Amino acid sequence: MPLNEELRARAEHNERFLATFELSNTLFLDWAVVVAFYTAVRYVDAYFYPDRPVDHPERNAWVASRQRTRPIWLYYRELYNQSREARYELGKFSLIDVQRLVQNNLSRIKTHLLRQP
Repeated sequence: MPLNEELRARAEHNERFLATFELSNTLFLDWAVVVAFYTAVRYVDAYFYPDRPVDHPERNAWVASRQRTRPIWLYYRELYNQSREARYELGKFSLIDVQRLVQNNLSRIKTHLLRQP
């Protein structure tokens, strides 16, 4: 199932924005976490298209329970949780934390979804 082009383009747009953060020299690591999560959301939505979850709980349930997305669930869930931490709990993040979320979690989600038939 190829990814929906419009949603994939939005994910790539978000990735370009994320790349503008000089992670080693920014005061906005929390926002980098939020952008990484919403990039993952767009890739997930592009995968599920034309079906689209109506909210985060439904999307989380779909990613966790569907055979082809289950392998990325732990990476997605961590991005979701860390994004909530950044948005609602005033979480503080180290450079290493953010690099891991972007280079490990987001990268694995993207790569996995792009490889799906």
